Amino acid sequence: MMVLNELASRFELVRFRVSLLLKEDTQLPEFKGSMWHGWFGQVLKAYDGTVYHICFGHFEERQPKPYVVCPVGDNKCHWRKGELIQVEISLFGQACELAHRVVDAIIASTNNPNIGIGGRKVSYQLVSVASVTPEGLKAGLYKTWLSDWAAGSFHHSSTPQELAMQFITPTRIKHHGQLVRYEVPNVGFWINHIIRRLVLLSQFWVLDNEHLVDTIYQEALSLTPPHLDNTESSVLWEDWKRYSKSSHEFQPFGGLVGHVSFFGELHSLVPYFKVGEQLQIGGKTTFGLGRYQLIC
Repeated sequence: MMVLNELASRFELVRFRVSLLLKEDTQLPEFKGSMWHGWFGQVLKAYDGTVYHICFGHFEERQPKPYVVCPVGDNKCHWRKGELIQVEISLFGQACELAHRVVDAIIASTNNPNIGIGGRKVSYQLVSVASVTPEGLKAGLYKTWLSDWAAGSFHHSSTPQELAMQFITPTRIKHHGQLVRYEVPNVGFWINHIIRRLVLLSQFWVLDNEHLVDTIYQEALSLTPPHLDNTESSVLWEDWKRYSKSSHEFQPFGGLVGHVSFFGELHSLVPYFKVGEQLQIGGKTTFGLGRYQLIC
């Protein structure tokens, strides 16, 4: 597991939770990932064109964007004046240097009448910004490394016989070119997607090291027990749609919800799943999709 540990120790991230107080009653969508993504773009564009371009500019086809905007809390639709609503923003690699400018942009947006939450552009007040760290929430902005999140699992003394992924937000992920809807693949499939996400983010936003990229796949393959097909799942497909301003049409936005359990000698795989928890997996991660919680 030396290769994963080496890469994770170089991979910086800033994950912070923004709490906003609504100044009006409003109605918001049940899943708010697309709403928050649009809000984030407006906030950046109005304040700092350079930061906006880094996050929302045109990228190479394989290049992942260096951030995630993820809704927090329940899926309720009716909100009252004075209630707190929260969103989490994660910045990866070199984009961590933008964290303070992002918060400055959010502060400035509270006085911008053209920016608001939801279709009615409801105004809001910034209440707090708190970093999500392995030790819990900390007021302000704190940088961490992926290795911090997986630290305990790199030297796991016990041998878990069961791991479970509890999907916190819908997860869009493909198997043989088709979206996974019901038949959930085995543990090797999920490890491969986690590594692919880590490798692409690392290549474009952390360091471009062909040796690490080549060997991390080999290392994971050697650590994955052969014939580990003992999988149970309780999942369903949650069908969402989002309106795309660029194409002027509603686009599919659904994904898997529920949980997947794996059984067997799994201790060597825990660090990979810990990494995936922070990066999120599958498609549309910038909209908050693909977040899961590891249970072991």
